[in-house]
Amino acid sequence: MYGMTVIRGMAGMAVLSGTFVNPANLVPAAIMLAGGVVAAAAGVLLFRRALRGSRVGDVPHCPACDYVLTGLPTGAAGARCPECGAALDARPVPRGERRSEPFFAVIGFAVLLLAVPMLSVVPVEIYRHVNWYGLRRLETVLADAESPLQGVATRAWYELTWRQHDGVVLTPAQDERLVAFALARMGTPGGRNQAMENWLGAAVLDGRLSPAQRRQFFAAAASAAMRARPTALLGDGVPLEVTYQYSGPGTAWVRLVDRTIDGVPLPDQPRRAGDEATGATGVLRRTATIDRQGRHTIRATARLSIYKSTYPITDPPGPVETPLHQLDLPVNAEVEVLPAAPPDYIRRIRDDDLGPRLRAAITADYFWYLTINNPGGDVSGELKVKNAPVAIAFDVFARVGGGLYPMGSFALGKGRSEGFIVRTDAPAVNAATEIDLVLRTSEEAARQTLNQFEAWDGELVFPGVTVRRLPRFEP
Repeated sequence: MYGMTVIRGMAGMAVLSGTFVNPANLVPAAIMLAGGVVAAAAGVLLFRRALRGSRVGDVPHCPACDYVLTGLPTGAAGARCPECGAALDARPVPRGERRSEPFFAVIGFAVLLLAVPMLSVVPVEIYRHVNWYGLRRLETVLADAESPLQGVATRAWYELTWRQHDGVVLTPAQDERLVAFALARMGTPGGRNQAMENWLGAAVLDGRLSPAQRRQFFAAAASAAMRARPTALLGDGVPLEVTYQYSGPGTAWVRLVDRTIDGVPLPDQPRRAGDEATGATGVLRRTATIDRQGRHTIRATARLSIYKSTYPITDPPGPVETPLHQLDLPVNAEVEVLPAAPPDYIRRIRDDDLGPRLRAAITADYFWYLTINNPGGDVSGELKVKNAPVAIAFDVFARVGGGLYPMGSFALGKGRSEGFIVRTDAPAVNAATEIDLVLRTSEEAARQTLNQFEAWDGELVFPGVTVRRLPRFEP
């Protein structure tokens, strides 16, 4: 709870704790409070002026009690008020009758109305930022954590996390009750609750779960699925995409192992940089080679290694710490390999009017000659596509001096936005300060996607793209 003071409850008693004040957050409230004080003072003064009014006429009055002094020697030495005895020669004698001024009362009332919300901003903010739920007894919070209402349960799990952070220790029976409930709830469709899983993840790190409970938790906290292009051509690689999600503590590093095609194991490949994905969610993209036509089943294992730190992997890849847990998730996908492309397997969209719109949707920028990753040097850059007006699949070439040099390929569905890195180490391109980028429709690029079966038919040219240069890499 950053920027607020929180009152929390321990066994029915209120304690003030968890105060983290950001001074910048106090400035607006302080300005409003000062403005409210000034407005309230101005309103009071205006009301006072309205009630006292101003004097009209020339009738003398006692400056102390306002007694009418008509006919009395007010200016004589030693003169006194016959009503209260105040000396009349000590200060000026006011003249005229007082008349009230309602106009100032109306203005004063309006100013006071303005001051009320300005003065109330501080107590309102204090009220809003006090965790009144923290005053509840622990047993009430434990019962709320098991509520079927998502909002009630979420508030209770956060409160339990805060209290334990502040030093509240649950009894073994209470802790076991919460762990058992949370594990059962994680395995129930629609029972996921991020606050609950955060609390359970902290219990994992604290070692409060048994080995069986740890396995149950990590199995519920992670999931993976594989997709393949539904049909592929014999001789083409089959595009695969493995997506995963992980909602537990620590950092998940994921790689594919134990790959098989129709039950036949594929040879293991050496572990290389870039083979893993990491984070709460991620995607692994691979290509499977199948040398016979027909329907095939591709199976693999998404191996999640959960580490306590964020970057446990070094380059060359290798763990520098023991994982908290390792989890194998089986994934599979079906594909049909065709002996040849049927007619219009990749449907070409022939519409010249789309050319200018595509040209405007694609930006070619930041092309550099670099020697950092390649001592011999290469030219690389990014093609950014924003809201593609039609499905596209291109081979990319650099044109220099009449020669065309391949830089890569990319494909993207209609309406999508993405950036693509292209590069070449051709000497003619490395020596150039400007290149023409040529994008030509490529059915092969479309076939390397999961689900793209059409592409715009045409060619785009980006002339005079500047190639910036950095100093040569010196090993």
